[in-house]
Amino acid sequence: MSERKHYHIVIIGGGILGCSIAYLLSYNLRPGTRILLIEQEGSPAFHASSRNTGKVHAPFLYDPSKRKLFARAASIGFDMLSDYCQSRHLPFIKDGILEVATDENGIAHLHRYIEWGYSNGLSQEELQYLNKQEVVALEPNVRCTGAIHCTKDASVNYGEIARCLLTDARNLGCEVMFGTKLVSVKSRELSYFDQSFVSLDQDSIQQHHHNIRLKLLQTWTIPETTLSASVKPGSFPDTSPEADDTHSTTDKQRLSLVELSADYLINVAGGAALTISHAMGLAKGFAALHFRGEYWVAPSSLRDLTKMSIYSVPRYPEYPFLDPHWVVRIDGKREVGPNAVLVFGPFAYNWHQNMRLVLPKILQSISESGRLGRISLFTDKKFVTLAFHEFRSSLSKRVMINRAKRFLPILDPSQFTKRGTSGIRSSLIDINGKFVPDIFIVGNEDSVHMLNYNSPGATGALPVAALIVDRIMKLGRFRTSIRTRSGEKVDSTRDLGPVTKWDTRHISDFLTKGTL
Repeated sequence: MSERKHYHIVIIGGGILGCSIAYLLSYNLRPGTRILLIEQEGSPAFHASSRNTGKVHAPFLYDPSKRKLFARAASIGFDMLSDYCQSRHLPFIKDGILEVATDENGIAHLHRYIEWGYSNGLSQEELQYLNKQEVVALEPNVRCTGAIHCTKDASVNYGEIARCLLTDARNLGCEVMFGTKLVSVKSRELSYFDQSFVSLDQDSIQQHHHNIRLKLLQTWTIPETTLSASVKPGSFPDTSPEADDTHSTTDKQRLSLVELSADYLINVAGGAALTISHAMGLAKGFAALHFRGEYWVAPSSLRDLTKMSIYSVPRYPEYPFLDPHWVVRIDGKREVGPNAVLVFGPFAYNWHQNMRLVLPKILQSISESGRLGRISLFTDKKFVTLAFHEFRSSLSKRVMINRAKRFLPILDPSQFTKRGTSGIRSSLIDINGKFVPDIFIVGNEDSVHMLNYNSPGATGALPVAALIVDRIMKLGRFRTSIRTRSGEKVDSTRDLGPVTKWDTRHISDFLTKGTL
């Protein structure tokens, strides 16, 4: 058992939001503040942050009255991402997007999206309605009854951005532990134990005066080919999202327990975030549902089919899912997807993994407090119909491709022979069985928990990170850096990136009050 270490702030989750928080927090708090980011995989952004369309979304799809935080974060996240990518020489391609209606009923939704877009800060030059003749002039292979053309939309590689953000955070003093899974967390009178590790002597953590106590399981992987002991914790042979397994079956693994204490916990653990918040007595009435988004890769012969990504008005706009798109990726590939297939866990990327989770998920649902919301949702006939259609699109390539064929009639399902990288989003359900529409933040004096953080979460990661950092700074428990005090000069000998010009308080005020 390793010696317990104490940190001022611990961040759980190494997705793009966790990496953004680490970057802004390390800059804004005084050097010497001990900040630790913990990630269960062997690299950052392994899950949803790398398994997405790679789009920097314009905020015209988000109702400003119901999805205020998402909309405002996306509206300024575009420029913040652009600045960061430029400073770090990362690709940021402003390529635009078409949102099309395939029947007359969709036209009303397009006009509603335009109103939302203008309310969320888009200009008339950036967002325009096109009739079907104007659409054909812009994209000759697209067929529709009308469309929205938004020029303020871009393509990036969010995985690369997250890795770069974490490198910057480490250069500013943030520590990182990869390959490290949370086993238990105790906060005052509340505690959580991962039942997968129930045999690990749960009572061995001694009482002490710090607010948060964590027990972690750290994985050391030693490749069979070298059997070298000089490996780092969590270093895996393949940490790309395309690999369903994080290590080969011939690798040797060594596990070790690590005990930590912290003054403050930031929970941005994605699909696992709700479980951790429940452990700390928060959001107890809410449940999570997990939806896998699947893609089919188009052949290279279709790369010139369109210049930009094509989205369509969803058949069920009251639910937080979009119909499959025609996606133009940052690397030039074209794909169709994603759908939204209900699965039993946040990491069920294939059917084998999904079926292994069926029984544990049923048992968990029986005991947890959020089960009433799930029961209520599954009495909603429209949702059950949607779930069935999405399931069919997972089983049948033809069903999936034909959904995009409605606006790109040239597509032929037989041309698609390779599946893309699937991703999973976790949606929050309230006690009445309704999807929570916006980012949901809960916390207490010792922690903050980011729930329901899905699309356009990657677009808004930097401004939302500023919101969390501002919240922590206002606690008054951690001293801010002299670099951020008014009138002080920033050390010009180090390239700290655009964080030097981002005012977390002003960004936070915009997200919560609508003013900069």
